[in-house]
Amino acid sequence: MILHPNILVLHSRLERTVHRIGQKMVEALQSAGADPADVLVTIGPCISGDVYEVDDQVASQIPDELFDKAVMSQGNNRFLLDLKQLNKEILLQHGILRHNIDVTNYCTFRDEALFFSHRRDQGKTGRMLGYIGYEE
Repeated sequence: MILHPNILVLHSRLERTVHRIGQKMVEALQSAGADPADVLVTIGPCISGDVYEVDDQVASQIPDELFDKAVMSQGNNRFLLDLKQLNKEILLQHGILRHNIDVTNYCTFRDEALFFSHRRDQGKTGRMLGYIGYEE
C-alpha cells in the first residue's frame, strides 16, 4: 500500500513475498518520483520465523541469494521461514536503507488475543481489518 511517495506499509503473504511484492512497491514508488534511500517502510504482523514451518516445496521458492538469510533447515525436508526477514532482504536489495525499515514484533500465530491465524486455528478464523491514515 502506498500512502505517500516516501512511505510504504508492507503486508505480504508467502505468495506475494516470493513474487517480490516489496520490489514491485519500491519500483512503483520510484515511478512516482521517490528515492528508495528516502522511503520509510513498516513490515506488519505476520506469522514469525520461529513458528512458520514449511516443507521443501515451499522453501524451494525462496531465491538462492536470500535462502540462508530467511530459511532455517529443521531436517526431514522441514524448514522455518522468516517472512519478515525475507521481505526485509528484498527491500534492502532494492535500495531501501536498513534504518528506514521498521519490523513489528507481533506474531499472528503466537499473539492469539490480537490476531486470527489460519494455521493456528486450523482454518476456523474470523477476518481482520487494518486501517492506516496519512495526513500532510
